[in-house]
Amino acid sequence: MSGMNLSKIKADFKDRLFFYPADALYILDIAKALHIPAKDEYKLYSVMGSAELRNTLPLYTEKDFQDNKIDLNIKLPKTEEKIKTLIEELKTYANEQQSDLPVIFGLISDSKEAFSSAFKILIKEPLTYQNMRIVPAVQLPIADENKNIYELILYGFNPFDENWLDYIRRNKRTVKKLSEHNNRLFAGKFGFFSLSKIAPENDLASFIEKLVIQGINALHTLTEENYFNNPQIIKPLIEKFGLLETGSIKRRR
Repeated sequence: MSGMNLSKIKADFKDRLFFYPADALYILDIAKALHIPAKDEYKLYSVMGSAELRNTLPLYTEKDFQDNKIDLNIKLPKTEEKIKTLIEELKTYANEQQSDLPVIFGLISDSKEAFSSAFKILIKEPLTYQNMRIVPAVQLPIADENKNIYELILYGFNPFDENWLDYIRRNKRTVKKLSEHNNRLFAGKFGFFSLSKIAPENDLASFIEKLVIQGINALHTLTEENYFNNPQIIKPLIEKFGLLETGSIKRRR
């Protein structure tokens, strides 16, 4: 992925917006929020939208997850200094990789200020960060019928949309069933949803099937517990429903 000059980055960025029109609206909204002029929108080259992520994920292998070439479960720090340190660490790691695929990092936060700090670092030197892709993400707890709590990670949202941030924050305090969100989560504002933590369920297959019907289309399977401790159940579900695997391997620092 390395070795691109500025003109190639601009052309590649334009192609990505063309092939993923939903991402184009999302990325250009972020550019507007950051007051980036139209001619400079390419500076968000290292930001990946959910449509591109959805299409790119199947290209990665289990080894790529284990080697941390894709990590979609990174907590974004709140302070500017720690954010700078994290971004530099991710850049160094991405530049060390020998791969035709970008190294993708999902940054999780519900802080507009934290994402603003991260994006401002990326747009200063787009060439420097060309080997990495950042996907904004946010966590949302969900309850089942028995009031057990599980957790989703929602990828590809605009962290500068105040209405969405307010909605997420309110529903972290008052946890609802997925069906009680009244389709608010499925109005096109987010790209896709990954189940990252499950409630204690005896019938795991039925539990996940219900979520798939409601709109969940990715699972964190590469955890320390490995396939939620039930690979014989999870793998057939992935194959049956075409669920994406987003992984959850911790980076070795």
